[in-house]
Order: sequence, then structure tokens, then C-alpha cells
Amino acid sequence: MIIRYDKSNVLRKELLQLSDCYPIDMQTLDDDAYQYYLAIDKNNGVGYGYWFVGGGVDNYGIFVFVREEHRRKHLGSELLHAMEKDLVKRGAKTVFCDHEFQKTSQEFMRTEGFSASVAYLMACHKIKIPVNPNQIRQARKEDFSEIMHIWTSSYRNMLRSLGHPFSEEDIEEASDESGIDDYLRTLSDRFVLETEAGIVGEGEISENHIGGVAVRIGQQNKGYGTRLTAYLTHEILSRGYSEAFLYCEEGNPAKYVYEKVGYCPTKKIGTGIKMFR
Repeated sequence: MIIRYDKSNVLRKELLQLSDCYPIDMQTLDDDAYQYYLAIDKNNGVGYGYWFVGGGVDNYGIFVFVREEHRRKHLGSELLHAMEKDLVKRGAKTVFCDHEFQKTSQEFMRTEGFSASVAYLMACHKIKIPVNPNQIRQARKEDFSEIMHIWTSSYRNMLRSLGHPFSEEDIEEASDESGIDDYLRTLSDRFVLETEAGIVGEGEISENHIGGVAVRIGQQNKGYGTRLTAYLTHEILSRGYSEAFLYCEEGNPAKYVYEKVGYCPTKKIGTGIKMFR
């Protein structure tokens, strides 16, 4: 049985017990950008999952965990399907699911309709290049549509080059206004690089992670991504964190940029992407 977490003390207690098996960030339990679900077997919590607002306005991340002794009972699939049903109602178009890089996890992703690939968690504790803040500013409310278009088109274009199922229509698709609340909630952590040509790049941070860096198609390979990455990393470190982190898909040319800034791969993870059409 799958139960949607409603912030009740009873379900919170069950989730806290599961956190002993696979850690849960307690702050996210009350964060409106996250929604948790609990898998129950014989009145006991045996697994949990959650979705969270990802980059863009119609992109979401998903996480699923089931105790080892309760796996292969379709509980992972039930958790995933409950979350997907909820996300479709919210207008989700793309779902990302990161997981431990294991053969069984990759097989699960493919069985559930995800295109599976590999990514790296990269870390930086010292920036190797000068940080140039010129032309970089905090995002504004009126930048919403332009930022979302830059993010959606450039990221999907990169994923398509790696073999994920995005069409030309998916890449050119305009974002609607449905995610404006999520955008405004994180406005202080969003930045843009603006030239005489307008906004040519954007990026965001979440605590000590860079959530994404995107450069407008047609403006790439001009150093904008490098400058934004260095700036965002400096912003994270200046907030008191000892390291900054980001994810990079295997085969993504941006890996060279991240390494130039000072990032090194620390962990190999599996990742899956699924489109709702």
C-alpha cells in the first residue's frame, strides 16, 4: 500500500525509522518543493519515495528506496507510479531519477520506461580560474520566461545528443507560467549572464549544489558557461560551504568546463529520464 505523506506525526515517525536505512534530509519533509510517499507492508513502513521540483518549471526529480528484504515485491514500482500520477496532474513533462549505479537499478529504470545513463557527482573546494562577475546579476521576476526557455532548450538539446528521447519540438517547446511560484521561491539563488545580446546564460544553486548551468543555443562555446560555473561556485563557497557539488552526465562536453573551474568526479551514479507526452 502506498500512502501520500501529509505531514502527520504518524507518517513522519515511519519515515524517520526508514531514514536509519537510507538518510532523509529532515528539512525537506516540510518543504513544499518536495512530496514524500510511504510504502506500507503489514502495517510497517518498508520504503519511501519523493518527488521534488527540478530545473525548469515542468521538470521534476524522483527518488525511490525500498528495504532490501522487501524488494522484488513491486513496491518500488508502486511508489514510482503513485508519484508519476501526481506529477502528471501537476503538468510535469520530464522526470529525472538518480540512483546508485548498479545493474539492478539500471534494469528497473528501463523496465519503468526511463532512458538510463550514467552521471558523475563532481566536487570543488578551490576555484582554479579567476572569477569574473562582470555582466552576471541576480535573476529577476521578469526574467522568468527567458530563463526557462534557455534552460529547457539547452538542457534537452544536450540530453538528445547523448541519446535521450527529445525531439526538435521538445527542444523548442516554450515553458508556460505554471512554475512561476517555484521560480520566485528560489529567486535569490538564481543568476543570469547578460550581454548586449540579452540574457545568454543562467544558473542556480541549492545550498552547496549547483542545480544547473545553461547557455542559450547559438551562444555556446564563448566562455559563458565557464564564467557562470566559476561565479556560482564562488557564491557557494562564500556562503560558508567547504565544497561545491554538481552533476554531469557521462559524455556531456561541459565536463571539461567543470574540470577547468576545479571540479573533480567523486562518485559515479545511474540516472534515468522519462518524458510525459
